[in-house]
Amino acid sequence: MMNKKLSAAQQRIQLYNHVRGYFISQGSSLSAWSRERGVSLSYVSDVLKSGPTGEMSQQLLDDVKKAAGMI
Repeated sequence: MMNKKLSAAQQRIQLYNHVRGYFISQGSSLSAWSRERGVSLSYVSDVLKSGPTGEMSQQLLDDVKKAAGMI
């Protein structure tokens, strides 16, 4: 088996899947988490998959990672 390093894009997709899976395992969803905060799911997904582009998106990324028990 070959040990391959994940690309940045693959790491972001893995992050997205991890966060989504965490919420599902807790009986909730990323959609519900987003709705409770008044943020669109598509924006949260974009930040997770593409990375933050400014202070607000960095804060959102930190918040969702914290909610998912990652920080």
